[in-house]
Amino acid sequence: MKLTIERGGWRWQALLVLAAVVALVGLVLPEMLLPFIERQEWTKVVALSVSLWGLVLLLGPAGQLSLGHGAFMGFGAYCTAVFATRYDWPVFVSLLPAMAFGFLFGVLVGLPALRVRGQYLAMVTLAVAVAFPQVIQRFSWFTGGASGPSPLSDQVAPGWLPFLEDHTWLHVQICLVAVVAWFLVYNLLHSSTGRAIRAAASNEDAAAAMGVPVGRTMTLTYGFGAMLGSLGGGLWVIQVRGVSTDEFDVLRSIILYAVVVFGGSSSLVGAFIGALLFVGAGWIIAKFGWKESPNMIYAVVLLAVTAFYSGGLAEIGARLSRRVVEVVDRVPEAAELSSGEAVTQGNLRR
Repeated sequence: MKLTIERGGWRWQALLVLAAVVALVGLVLPEMLLPFIERQEWTKVVALSVSLWGLVLLLGPAGQLSLGHGAFMGFGAYCTAVFATRYDWPVFVSLLPAMAFGFLFGVLVGLPALRVRGQYLAMVTLAVAVAFPQVIQRFSWFTGGASGPSPLSDQVAPGWLPFLEDHTWLHVQICLVAVVAWFLVYNLLHSSTGRAIRAAASNEDAAAAMGVPVGRTMTLTYGFGAMLGSLGGGLWVIQVRGVSTDEFDVLRSIILYAVVVFGGSSSLVGAFIGALLFVGAGWIIAKFGWKESPNMIYAVVLLAVTAFYSGGLAEIGARLSRRVVEVVDRVPEAAELSSGEAVTQGNLRR
């Protein structure tokens, strides 16, 4: 028996609350149960998911091919490290300038999107990924160069929470940032701005005819995607405490693109699955002492999934869930129609 839920109704709101509680418990509970090394890897998954949400925003609703997301992530990591070590800002406060400068960086990269599309835009973003490590090393007097600035200080649990370990306190803070980021992205995608992004991606002429500023929408979307990438990069460096250009080279950008396609390039859940693959591949190789490169695992699972499900693993879960629960859009009552719609219907009756 399939359950039908009306979007915006009380059942829909209850489902969202339940999903948020389950997600929060699922993010925090492994920190309490796993060994220390696995707990650190799990924190990396949460941090990387935030960064990949920005890539999902670009690849999915915006329909923009981006191969430079590793540069956005590295930019946020370096910004956070510089403000935290050079200017002695609290590490989580250092995320704010990383997000702001990451947004501006994304807007600048997104400007070519006004003129080029497809593989040409991909080449522009790929060039950014190639140039990023060189720029960091060129201004090593400020950035710290290839090895980055000095390592970040450890996060110590506050005295009023004596039952929490230091890493658990760090993990909880990163999870809270991730939940807030997810809430903002979800509401963006389901708002009028999200509909404008999808309209501009599907048909620019039709979107412009409906009053959507296509150029500004696409440029700002790149800014939002880069901001999320920078936020995830900042969370990543807070966890690992150090930053290096080797972590954010052009290969990293390509791998990030691959794992998002594996998880589902149009799904926020797919980004989380992609983060699990990225972090889990390295963990499995280290755990069992394999000599293969993680790139081999990425290649095999990506080929296996895309051969059968082009929408990624998240699409499989969506298909299964639609067999149990169907979400339908709410049809407005006549009393809820706007004055303009009422006039239009009155003219039609005449």
